[in-house]
Amino acid sequence: AKVAVADSLNTDYFAAQVLYELTKFHQGNHNENALFHVELQRLKFMKTAGVMPDLEQKYYQGLERLTQSYQNKPFSSEAWYEIALVHNQRANSYSHLGDTTNRWENKRALEICKEVQHKFPDTYGAQMCAALENQIKTKTLAVRLEAAVPVNQKDLIFIEYKNVDQLYYKVVAYDYKKY
Repeated sequence: AKVAVADSLNTDYFAAQVLYELTKFHQGNHNENALFHVELQRLKFMKTAGVMPDLEQKYYQGLERLTQSYQNKPFSSEAWYEIALVHNQRANSYSHLGDTTNRWENKRALEICKEVQHKFPDTYGAQMCAALENQIKTKTLAVRLEAAVPVNQKDLIFIEYKNVDQLYYKVVAYDYKKY
């Protein structure tokens, strides 16, 4: 299908055309692996270059379509990884003080990663899922406070943590003259 473009040097348009031609080519020679990877690249490209509304939803639906079309193929693990990554990104937008919609998205991402690693253990998608699983499970702790507090004044300490069950702390006096 030809589309009229006002900007004849639009690189996004040419990239979309190349992906379209590659899709037609691989459909013709029945190479499922290559067709899958072109479709995955097309979805990723449209996610970054697209300007349509509901882009994230359309991207997710496209990934689901790919996983359903190639559900028993080892290379589908890469689409499953991308789905897990979407859930992880949603989880990163979760705030316990605000909207709790994305509260359990990391749990869903971990479930997907475990399933991929079980179903397709020696694939690139399984390796990427293992890395994402490690990233999600990583323990982090950050403490921020003022460098100096006036005498007899209260101070607030900001503690940010992830995957930490317990925290022990002790406040001690520091003798600056000694050092």
